[in-house]
Amino acid sequence: MNALQSLNSTTNAQMNSAERILEYQKIEQEPPEIIEWNRPASGWPSSGAINIKELSISYNKRELALDRVTASIKPNEKIGLCGRTGSGKSTLLSAIFRMMEPVNGTIEIDGVDILSIGVQDLRKQLAIVPQIPVMFQGTIRYNLDPFGEHTDDQLWKVLEHVQMKDFVARLNGQLDAHVEEGGSNLSVGEARTLLSKLSFL
Repeated sequence: MNALQSLNSTTNAQMNSAERILEYQKIEQEPPEIIEWNRPASGWPSSGAINIKELSISYNKRELALDRVTASIKPNEKIGLCGRTGSGKSTLLSAIFRMMEPVNGTIEIDGVDILSIGVQDLRKQLAIVPQIPVMFQGTIRYNLDPFGEHTDDQLWKVLEHVQMKDFVARLNGQLDAHVEEGGSNLSVGEARTLLSKLSFL
């Protein structure tokens, strides 16, 4: 490669970097994590009533992925969302976690409009059980309680509730037993069992 080609390659790389920075500046920022003057009450949500009114969501600001969806879910009610691929099931879930903001409409959980509170206050109070549960590299404790918000007694009670207390008690280190990403250092049977139980915590 001669000097001219080398200079050309360097210039292209630098221009690509500048182009990326300009693109990153156009990315919409998430809403505030916490809105100090409008935080939900302690213990919210307590019953889990969800009211969705005229909710519309768009990925590209031109076509609607959800168009004026209205639904009411009562406290302690179990529902199922059915539909073909692309019908909006995951989009609705994303809207409840505010992974995307609605074009219009509202979602209320126990009477609180989730658009009026910070995303951290919302997301820390919700949980999702994924179709394919995943274990992260770290410890059993970290997989159970990634933010370190619970006592050992609470963790052991949860493990007992899902019939995993004896299994974890036999591990070297117990709650602090090391777990490789995806549970690869456990046997296939152990990893599968632990994943299936942890997914319901």
